[in-house]
Amino acid sequence: MNKLVFCLLILSVASTTYAEVTERLDYIDYPATVDAQTPLNVILNKASPIRENGNVFHGYTKWWVQWHFWWQKTANGECTMSRVKVDLSATITLPKLVGTPSSAQQSQFDQYAAALKIHELGHYNNGKQAANAVEQAILHLPSTPNCEQLESQANKTGMQILKEYNQKDRQYDAATSHGKTQGARLN
Repeated sequence: MNKLVFCLLILSVASTTYAEVTERLDYIDYPATVDAQTPLNVILNKASPIRENGNVFHGYTKWWVQWHFWWQKTANGECTMSRVKVDLSATITLPKLVGTPSSAQQSQFDQYAAALKIHELGHYNNGKQAANAVEQAILHLPSTPNCEQLESQANKTGMQILKEYNQKDRQYDAATSHGKTQGARLN
């Protein structure tokens, strides 16, 4: 009797699906050399390596979502997902003052940098949501008659979700005016 219960337990564990999302967030600082006579926005504009379509930005978040999946054949010969692993990697680039700022510059920078970081973490949150959406969507794909079809559907689903969340990032920037409505604004 105990062996039968043990065997049923193993069978029930073997037939369950498994999903996992891992996250990695790194920060990169770029130096902004300060002098007392130059306004902070001029210093940061000059120092920033972040340039896009003729615009200079002081912070930037880049996120990547990669997925891996495993499938198995069911008793009726169809293919179904058995495991999904999604990896989110992100890098947030922010300024760092170098030199000896005036107390007013330091205070202004501290307030600005905190708001800029909050804005960039909003982009990272979009990446987290994208990773979780990919994991759930692929994990819950319906069984297919063959495994090539399931693989194709999984990759197509993942790519579509990434497009949606890249659009959400653009909408987030538009809604916050690239963080200005969140306090990431220099006078």
